[in-house]
Amino acid sequence: MAAHDTRDSATSAQPACTHCHHRLHSADTHRYLCRHCETRTNERLEELPGLREQLRDMLEPGVRGPRAVVSASRDGSLVPCSLDALNLVAVGGITAVLDAWVADWCDLLGWQLPHLRNTDPGACNTPITGAVTFLRNNLPWAAERHPAVDDFAHAVHQLWQHATSITDPPEPTVRIGYCPAVLDDGTECGATLRATPGDADFRCRWCNTTWAERHCLTLAATLHTAA
Repeated sequence: MAAHDTRDSATSAQPACTHCHHRLHSADTHRYLCRHCETRTNERLEELPGLREQLRDMLEPGVRGPRAVVSASRDGSLVPCSLDALNLVAVGGITAVLDAWVADWCDLLGWQLPHLRNTDPGACNTPITGAVTFLRNNLPWAAERHPAVDDFAHAVHQLWQHATSITDPPEPTVRIGYCPAVLDDGTECGATLRATPGDADFRCRWCNTTWAERHCLTLAATLHTAA
């Protein structure tokens, strides 16, 4: 995987997370990923095996109801399954992406490739759970030592986002503005806020700040001032 160390001389006085670009705490300046991004990446990694199982179930003949998805082929005919789901489950999908990162980390660490079977008797014993276990166990190392860990975090986010968009399609939302929540490092979150019409509150999908109905006037004033 191509490494891109963004902690150059221009930012050496104030190191930032290579993924979210927020300033790092003084005790974390040796890290590539901030602890927030590490936690979110770990959580999404943990969900991928279950999401893949849901996608695989959607491909089974006879599926009906909200999980029954069809796609159009190139010639315009209908295919009795979701091609997006098939792409994530088939060769080259979620498992292949994770396997490539396992190989990359082993190469950087000088380790032999592991046999990707989860040894936890209470876990589903499949290659994807083995890859996820390996990557989660070594994520703390990567967050501190792997110069391309931003690419890894982005890949995991893309897989998770693509999978959840199929297994749990989001309701239509409207753009509110940018989240003004203040993070631990004193900077504003700045992520795009979206809300479902009719909901009394909404949550920033990046920093998890919930804006309830009672906060809406304050939020509106803040966003108006920023504009």
